[in-house]
Amino acid sequence: MMLPFFAALLALLIVAMVRSEGRMAGTAAILLANWVIEVAVIQLTGEQFPWMLFLTVDYLSALGILAMSYTRWQLAVIAIYALQVICHAGYGLSDQGAWASYHYWWALTYTGWGQLVAMGGWIAYALVGGPDGAGSRLPSYFRRHLTRGETRP
Repeated sequence: MMLPFFAALLALLIVAMVRSEGRMAGTAAILLANWVIEVAVIQLTGEQFPWMLFLTVDYLSALGILAMSYTRWQLAVIAIYALQVICHAGYGLSDQGAWASYHYWWALTYTGWGQLVAMGGWIAYALVGGPDGAGSRLPSYFRRHLTRGETRP
C-alpha cells in the first residue's frame, strides 16, 4: 500500500513540476514531504500511530499550503488535512485500542487517497480544462461549457 501511494505522490510532483506551476508543484511537494516525514518516523520508532506527530505535521502542512496564494484545489487539500487533524485528535482522545486503531488506520487511508484524488483532479483540470490545457484547443462553444464545469454542451 505504501509503494503505490509514494509512486502516485511522486508522479503528481513530477507532472506539476513539468507544468511549471509553482502553487501546484509546491502543494505536491508538501504532500510528498508530509508523507515521507510520517513514514520515516514510523519506520524509525516502530510506533504504528504516532498520532501527535501526525497531527503536528498535518497541521503544519496545511499551513504551508495556506501560506501560498491558494486556489480552490488547494483548499480541497487543506480541508482534507483538517479532517485528518480531527481524526488524529479523536484517536488521541480514544482508548487507542484495537477498534480505535482499526478505524483510525482506515480514516487515514481514505483521507490520504482523497488528497491524491484532489491533487490529481487539479492536475487533470490543468492539463485538459485549464486555460492552457487541451481544452483550450477545443472550439469556443465547448470551451465555455468545459470551463464552467458543465458536463453537457
